[in-house]
Amino acid sequence: MLQCRIACDVTFSVGPTQDTVEDIAAHKYMLVSRSPVFFAMFCGPMSETTSSGTIRVPDVEPDAFRHMLEYLYSDEVELSDDLVLPILYIGKKYIIPALTTKCTTYLEEHLHPDNVCLIYEQSLLYDETTLIEKCVLFIETRTEDVLHSSSFTDIPLALLTRILQFECLTISELELFQACLRWAQSECKRHNKDTCPRNKRKILGDAIYLIHFPSMSLKEFSRVVARSGILTAEEKCSVFEYLTCEEDCDSHALLFPVTPRQKPQPSILKRFSVFGKSNVYSGDCSIMKLQCDKPVIIKGFGVSASLNYDPLAEIQVTIKQDRTFMCNRSIPITEERSVDIMHVCLPECVIFKANTWYTIIVTFHFYGDHDQGSCRRGKGGSKTITFDGVTFEFDRADSAGFVPQILFCSA
Repeated sequence: MLQCRIACDVTFSVGPTQDTVEDIAAHKYMLVSRSPVFFAMFCGPMSETTSSGTIRVPDVEPDAFRHMLEYLYSDEVELSDDLVLPILYIGKKYIIPALTTKCTTYLEEHLHPDNVCLIYEQSLLYDETTLIEKCVLFIETRTEDVLHSSSFTDIPLALLTRILQFECLTISELELFQACLRWAQSECKRHNKDTCPRNKRKILGDAIYLIHFPSMSLKEFSRVVARSGILTAEEKCSVFEYLTCEEDCDSHALLFPVTPRQKPQPSILKRFSVFGKSNVYSGDCSIMKLQCDKPVIIKGFGVSASLNYDPLAEIQVTIKQDRTFMCNRSIPITEERSVDIMHVCLPECVIFKANTWYTIIVTFHFYGDHDQGSCRRGKGGSKTITFDGVTFEFDRADSAGFVPQILFCSA
């Protein structure tokens, strides 16, 4: 009935400009039964003013409005990257909680370095707590990807300020400063201003005081920051004094935060509760296949240390999805060798999509006369393990016994 406009008794004129306006017909009885806003519009005190004629909706795109109507009629909606935010706006505007939930769930599942800043900004506007937390975690764990995305330099100053207030970021303070300079340069160009240091500083405003300059090394600060022309002479002197005379310097007098930012701590999935001991030779592999019910970011692995013979020198980590290699790196072992299980972080995080099988191959290499080690081997694991809200499914309960832990974050 909606598609054929049969017995429609209300028409909406939808679109922001005269060139984009479209007339969209609907049925009042369906609208008032699904939305309290439409109920008030057609059945409340203001109903007389909306009972006849066309209702103008200038703040909504026609395609998004049609998707909202289709959802009200069928409880189904086809979301896409281009329409999900406009539909979320409509869900909020007309108080349709179920449609809003579908939109926020879609956004949570489709976060990407190129869109996370925009989604974060919108989630703050709509006070969507869960989506805000997802965006913050994404930015914290994939800071480098986000700051190097094409969309980062387009964010407003208020959002940049919020990100600079994060205490956990996976990027150095120097790289964060350089990202701010890229943002300021783009902002100068948008305002048709010269991209000189003075204008960049003016554009950044008080956000500059959220950068932890005193946590940088003396070399980083002197070679990059001090030469950038962004800080005043007094500001540079105060940071130099702190970096060279930290014990005698009054940190409270500094205008910049002193404490280094923290790195987000990954969750640690422990696959086994029982361990045996086996000899492992250089070139031996531990192989596991797994899938997760939610997207996750694989940060690294807990591997068994060598208890006898030669110490473990490095591991080769290979991660494949079908025939596509997602990681194939040799990683030297730097952690204290006195522990039973050593945490080895990947040089670059790997994202696992939900309900997709991946193969992880860890190859061991020992250093010494024997070319082998004696390592703890996990036994009696489970094929399915739920931890920190994520369910992991393995091909075999006892696969990759020499890799008893997985370091991950929710994506």
